[in-house]
Amino acid sequence: MSSKTKYTTFKKMSDKDQLGVVLGRLMMAVNDIGVCNDGLGAWMGEQEGTIRKERQQGARMYFVRMLISHTFEALQVLNKINAEPDLLNVVRGCSEPTQEAFIRAIAVIGTDQYKFFKEVRNSLGFHYLPATVRYTVDRQADRVPDVNLALSVGSDNLQWHYEPGDRIIDSFIIRDVFGIPEDADAVKEVDRLIHEMQDVAEHIVIFAGYFIMERAT
Repeated sequence: MSSKTKYTTFKKMSDKDQLGVVLGRLMMAVNDIGVCNDGLGAWMGEQEGTIRKERQQGARMYFVRMLISHTFEALQVLNKINAEPDLLNVVRGCSEPTQEAFIRAIAVIGTDQYKFFKEVRNSLGFHYLPATVRYTVDRQADRVPDVNLALSVGSDNLQWHYEPGDRIIDSFIIRDVFGIPEDADAVKEVDRLIHEMQDVAEHIVIFAGYFIMERAT
């Protein structure tokens, strides 16, 4: 796919005042979402070598958490636009595809999916909340009290691996946040939910991309 490039300056962005801040926040969100999707795609595929195979599930969930968290942050920017008449008027003055993309992206605000994004972002995305960890550790202690969990160090980055950390993430996000029951195929269900999350992120990126290209130059 070919790319298209335009140019702006910080002076142009600064002169736009509140709009310039919104544009900067959207630029950051699009960059972060792109890196998350790329990383998630790389870890979704077949991995080579024992270490990468062992770390695959944890790495997948890391990029899922980051994608959800950055998507939630981007939705806050869209919510800001939607709540400010001056900003919303800028969107309404954009091309039809940009306006349509905004409508699709903003539709998730207030839904159960939006609340789910917020829960992941606040609990285990950009934070490691003590209450979440305590709850999950205690529950796993009741369910599988004597299962040995590996604690590893080594000379490679991926060799530094603490299995309980991955288990905390998996247990809380998969069972509590995703609501996947114990008897379900967790991998299959998570893959389905990942695609749903990526759809939301894509709506945001399409809107932000059009909007930035139209208003940041």
